Amino acid sequence: ARSGLSETDFAARWSGLHYPKVVPGKGQSEGTAGSTYYTAPVTITDGKRVITGEVVMRRVNDVEGATPEQLRWHIESTTLIP
Repeated sequence: ARSGLSETDFAARWSGLHYPKVVPGKGQSEGTAGSTYYTAPVTITDGKRVITGEVVMRRVNDVEGATPEQLRWHIESTTLIP
């Protein structure tokens, strides 16, 4: 949903990858009010095709009342474009 694409368009954009190898680089953690963010460079290689960008992951800090869904790491944003 965060990509702004329909499920069909999202699948079409990424379906061209056949045997992708995803390699994350060393990232950096940053805390803000109530959340922790982790930003890392990522390279996806699929044959001769190479996609590079950053992935920002986020989770809510261990605060009382936070749900399991809020406490898990999830992709907040990315600059990866196939």
